[in-house]
Amino acid sequence: MVEHRGAAKPFLLIVAFWGEDFRRHFLQLCLASLLSPGNIPSLSGKRLCRVVMCTTRQDWAAIQAEPIFFTLQQYAEAVFLELRSIPPDFLKPMVREWNHRKTTVQAEPFQEDDLSVSPLDAATPEAFATLQGIGRELGLELTSHHEYAMRIFFMSAGHKAAAALAHQEKAFGVFLAPDMVLSDGSLTHLHRLALSGTKVVMVPACRFSLEDSLQKFQANGFLKPDQPLVLPPRKLVEMVFACLHPETACFEFDSPVFSNPATSAMWKVAGDDGGLLHSFFWAPLLVSYHEMNIHHLDYFDKGGTTDGKYIAMHFHPNRDVTPITDSDEVFLASFTPRGEYSYRVKAGILKRIPGIGRLYKISLIRRTLYGPMGDLIKRNLYAYPVRIHSQDLSPAWNTVESLAAGIVERALKPPGILGRAVMTFYWITHLFSGPNLIGRIRNVAGYALGYVHPEIRQRIKHILSRLGF
Repeated sequence: MVEHRGAAKPFLLIVAFWGEDFRRHFLQLCLASLLSPGNIPSLSGKRLCRVVMCTTRQDWAAIQAEPIFFTLQQYAEAVFLELRSIPPDFLKPMVREWNHRKTTVQAEPFQEDDLSVSPLDAATPEAFATLQGIGRELGLELTSHHEYAMRIFFMSAGHKAAAALAHQEKAFGVFLAPDMVLSDGSLTHLHRLALSGTKVVMVPACRFSLEDSLQKFQANGFLKPDQPLVLPPRKLVEMVFACLHPETACFEFDSPVFSNPATSAMWKVAGDDGGLLHSFFWAPLLVSYHEMNIHHLDYFDKGGTTDGKYIAMHFHPNRDVTPITDSDEVFLASFTPRGEYSYRVKAGILKRIPGIGRLYKISLIRRTLYGPMGDLIKRNLYAYPVRIHSQDLSPAWNTVESLAAGIVERALKPPGILGRAVMTFYWITHLFSGPNLIGRIRNVAGYALGYVHPEIRQRIKHILSRLGF
């Protein structure tokens, strides 16, 4: 039986997913790690936990038949929010034609509301391929960028519905993903932070290889069918850092293939399996809704994500945000197949030249921090050194942190007139190259609107919305 004290605001553990693969990841990784002793079970009698699953009816039915679902019900409430929505404009002609083909001659004509689709109708590889074929017949092209946009669209739709529920109940939202694990004890630490008055908890997000990590968990006896996945933080660090995703491997600052979208920088520390991280990518793990008056839910309608500008829109960057800077407290490991979401590796001669290479990499970081993806909260968070470690912190950490601090301090220095001119030229040239021009224009426009007075910004957004942007 689920017991809790009424004084503590509930934790709504939110995850959006669909399809057999992600349903399996959710059960095997995310949910299994939530059921480790230091996570959901540790809050029994202290705080109500509700696991909010934003998914399809088919996936929800399948999950309820799983043994681990019955284990979950001993400690928390399970909530189902159906993922179904009117598709974006670029997909409507294909969906409309598909519905015509599925409709019999005797059936009544469908209304516009009948265009609503679940992700199984549009965001799986098979369904998207069908819509892509229909698009070619209609003379319309659907690209891989549209396929990715559909994934974000439905994920954002799920987060919107769950965030609305959390705001309505004045609860805490804990935003998760199906293909991630939380180290044992993470929710215990979040519970303590929530009791202390914390409004937002941010954690750095790193990708690790899905295939290699699963094999590692299995070989070490951690992955057991229908059982909790109990991974102490240091053991989790030890295993996943042996299975870096190519994207994360490119974060190593001293590497000749240091990532051109310099979203993160990492330094290895002697005697430890982990490393020191300064990151642009932080995920809002815990979000307090009980003092939020105005909730900008429309942010999700255009594909906005929780790790985008959502936190900056609702919270003060210094007063309200608590970063997790030690993996012993909370460690979130996200898993992605090795072949997905990898940056194009660019070695470049400038990265190899001593001295010049260091300055060039610093310029890459600054260009990312002050470009269209950046905002004040992300720049503030980049300054924090994150210790992801598998051993006790040794003196070697102090040496590495001192080295990294000098680099990060220079990277965070606002660019001057010449620097801004160079960065503007760079972003404009990239804006008009390649596919998905409208999406990139919208991204840059959102960056520019961030500097406009809120009332004027709302008027501009209303006009752009009327124009279809």
